[in-house]
Amino acid sequence: MLFRSKIDKEKDYVDRYVSFMIKKFSVSKKLNVAFVAHSSSVADILENITEKTQRLTVNRLDVPDDQLKEIGLCIIKEKSDIGVVFDIDGDRAMFIDDKGRVVRAEYICQLLAICFGYNSFVCDTISQFLSSILVSNLEKNNSMKMKLYSSKVGGVFVSKKMIKYDVDIGFEYSNHYYFK
Repeated sequence: MLFRSKIDKEKDYVDRYVSFMIKKFSVSKKLNVAFVAHSSSVADILENITEKTQRLTVNRLDVPDDQLKEIGLCIIKEKSDIGVVFDIDGDRAMFIDDKGRVVRAEYICQLLAICFGYNSFVCDTISQFLSSILVSNLEKNNSMKMKLYSSKVGGVFVSKKMIKYDVDIGFEYSNHYYFK
């Protein structure tokens, strides 16, 4: 057949993305992750990752994404290691720790930078002050040199700064994360 159906193309895209995620984000211990995703594409990807890896257990919570206290309580009840809340179109992720507390975006970005060996990142101006304090603490406590670049608020501005300074990771206070 010369033309593939739209469903076949979408499945191929999901399979390729899942394979990329599994290669990029390997975990050394078994993780129990709870998530809230009202987008079927995000849910499909997470469930697909779960099927293909033995180190990840994913539990989908049926809680509105604006009910953070409820989500935190579910994470504690389910004994999840971490919770991830995706917005309706799946382009923002809010992380909740095993105690049910929201983890701010600048902590997640710096954690990702450390895990992947990045030595710089871009943040929006809203996050700049908090991020500069965290960078200072990281440099002091972990003898890591990290460079922080600030941009205007908005994905376009963060992306442009990432390209300009050849930075691998960026984020906004709104829980948008950007990767090279």
